[in-house]
Amino acid sequence: MKLLEELKKMRSYKFSIMIIPDANNKVIHFNLSKLLVYSFLVTTLLVNGYFITKNLYLEALNDYLCTTNESLQDEITYRDDKIEKLYAVSTEKEDEMDRLKKSLNSSALYFEEKLNELHNLEGEVNVLLSMINDRGDTALSIPISRSIDQTTLLAINEEKIQEPSVIDEIKTITTEDEISEMISEQIHKYRDLIDEVSSQFDFLEAYPDFSPVKGYVTSNYGYRRDPFTGLTSFHRGLDIAASKGTEIHAAGSGVVTYVGYKGNYGYMILISHGYGYETVYAHNTKNLVEVGQQVAKGDVIALLGSSGRSTGPHVHFEVQLDGKQINPRKTLADY
Repeated sequence: MKLLEELKKMRSYKFSIMIIPDANNKVIHFNLSKLLVYSFLVTTLLVNGYFITKNLYLEALNDYLCTTNESLQDEITYRDDKIEKLYAVSTEKEDEMDRLKKSLNSSALYFEEKLNELHNLEGEVNVLLSMINDRGDTALSIPISRSIDQTTLLAINEEKIQEPSVIDEIKTITTEDEISEMISEQIHKYRDLIDEVSSQFDFLEAYPDFSPVKGYVTSNYGYRRDPFTGLTSFHRGLDIAASKGTEIHAAGSGVVTYVGYKGNYGYMILISHGYGYETVYAHNTKNLVEVGQQVAKGDVIALLGSSGRSTGPHVHFEVQLDGKQINPRKTLADY
């Protein structure tokens, strides 16, 4: 009730407002109740308060949204960086896979080539060992300075027969390095063996063990009664008699170093076989080779005769080792 009375009082109170534009115009006068004025002021305050509050809210909301936006931008940047890194890792892994594929292909090709080489070397070794076995014990009983002797070769041959295949050994190895090392080692062994056996065969081809003629011995190496003087003298070679014109063969492979007529020797030939060996073929009726000519073991080099100081058709055969005369029977297989 008291409030209503107060409101009524306020309505009864008036505010007079006069507006005087200028001296010539009419004065504008109107009254406003106190209640209306207060209501306007309160409404204005409320409206202003509302807009101020709303503005503060919007500013706070804007700050929050800006902060959230920055956070989201940071998150997006972080994710973009992460995606970029993952893409880089993925690309790197793909490149690595490509490299691995190429490496595997290269390794497969490398091992295939090495295994083929190993297989070929193994075949060469088998052929050489077969040739050694075919030649027999006599041919292999003479070692050379850097070569393997018969016992070693036969031991290798026996070992080759008893040991499992190299391919079977590879199957028991797991790592690529072990396989590569094993193959390289085996290839090295085979190459060394082939070099040694080849050297042995080169020596055996040069070794003067081939009979120059098929005939009979008329005079041995050493001291004898000279057929012309009757005195004891040293005979430097082996005289092998045969029919005149019989072909004379090189006792071993080598190079012809002398061809000609030489005093008591008559028509003669000197062959250097290497390894310190030289052979002489004398009293020939005709020489068929020239100085510097390469001859193989068994090649026909002259025709048997009786030139020079001779009692009849025969070949006077000498063997020298490191410049010293040796008994030809030590090298000839048939005498």
